[in-house]
Amino acid sequence: MKRYLLILLCALCLLAGCTGKPQSQTKELFAMDTVMHLTVYSQEDGVLKQGEEEIRRLETLFSVTDENSDIARLNQSKGQWVTVSDETARLLTLAKEYAKQTEGRFDPTVYPAVMAWGFTTDQKRVPSQEELDGLPTLVDYNQIEIKGTQVRLPKEMGVDLGAIAKGYAADRVKALYEAAGVSGILSLGGNVLTIGHKPDGTPFTVAIQDPQNAAATLGVLTLKGGQAAVTSGDYQRYFEQNGVRYHHILDPKTAAPAKSDLTSVTIIADSAAKADAYATALFVAGKEQALSLAKTLNVQAVLVTKDGQIHCTDDVQFTPS
Repeated sequence: MKRYLLILLCALCLLAGCTGKPQSQTKELFAMDTVMHLTVYSQEDGVLKQGEEEIRRLETLFSVTDENSDIARLNQSKGQWVTVSDETARLLTLAKEYAKQTEGRFDPTVYPAVMAWGFTTDQKRVPSQEELDGLPTLVDYNQIEIKGTQVRLPKEMGVDLGAIAKGYAADRVKALYEAAGVSGILSLGGNVLTIGHKPDGTPFTVAIQDPQNAAATLGVLTLKGGQAAVTSGDYQRYFEQNGVRYHHILDPKTAAPAKSDLTSVTIIADSAAKADAYATALFVAGKEQALSLAKTLNVQAVLVTKDGQIHCTDDVQFTPS
């Protein structure tokens, strides 16, 4: 669930006139409810298609809206065991691990709350107080039982992998492209992942959007080959009711939009799935706890508070605008 927040600054060079050198190839697609861009440096045709096919395949497994997906079948199982693919079982196991590491600030079982607020539908709404009081009891990652490819959830609970699925997909596409021996950069709805460096050996750079001005940037991140940068913020998906703004990043403990003093969190890590989940968790945590949590989780972070201040963890290669 998140993000469209990183703007590619790399201006990937077209090398069509350079015989023997890899050319920049870019593919735009819409998947997992977001616009994605895949860019590789390669002389081989069909490389981009491999990445798109992998994303489409994973979407059929993880979608909450496709009634035939593994996750939709799990959510409709009414407490019964469900057989899922190896890949789905692997991602659910990883999601539980990240939930534990973040002390539940990221929780894949937040689906009942997401549905109550209407964030996966066109009918967003504020739940009644009675609904809100009952929702937190339906959010608990410890209740996901996994035995091989058999998965079970208690009745009325549900899973939403929106805060990790795009990152996981980016990691899988990266693995395919590395096996093909190509470098490049992926942007899956704001989940940015680098594959090696540009052909001239220089690193890729991305910019962090200014939460207060979509046309402006706060600064530029320089990423090492293979690093991911994922941003989670409260300014892209939200709705207003009676003059109050409600964003989509829910606090699992309250099942309501997180009351955070942050407006944007960018995580830099060696895995896009990890960065995806941690970005949500640090946003929910708020600035002070987020800085400490980033150190515990051994990731770099750029935090933007609601008053516009920027806070970076150590070793972040960030140049303010």
